[in-house]
Amino acid sequence: MTQTKTFGLVGGLGVEAGIYYYEHLIQAHAELGTPLRLLLVHADIRKAMGHVIDGEPEQLAEYLTGLIHQLAAGGAEIAAIPAVTPSRS
Repeated sequence: MTQTKTFGLVGGLGVEAGIYYYEHLIQAHAELGTPLRLLLVHADIRKAMGHVIDGEPEQLAEYLTGLIHQLAAGGAEIAAIPAVTPSRS
C-alpha cells in the first residue's frame, strides 16, 4: 500500500485562490478514493505586499521560503503558493 503524500498550502496571499486549490484537492482525492493529507500555513498579505511595494524581492523570497520550511517541518512533501502575482503598479 502506498502512503499518501502530504501536501502543503500557503494561504493568505489570495484567499480565493487558496479556497479554489483546497476544493479541487478535496474533489480530486475523493475521485481517486484516497485521503487528502494537507497542511496549511497562513501568510500575512500585508508583510508580503510590503516587500513588493518596497522593492524587496529578496526579503519576499525569504519570507515565503520560511513558510515553505514550516510546511516541510510539519511533514509536507510538496507545496504550492496560490496567489495573484504581486507587482508594483
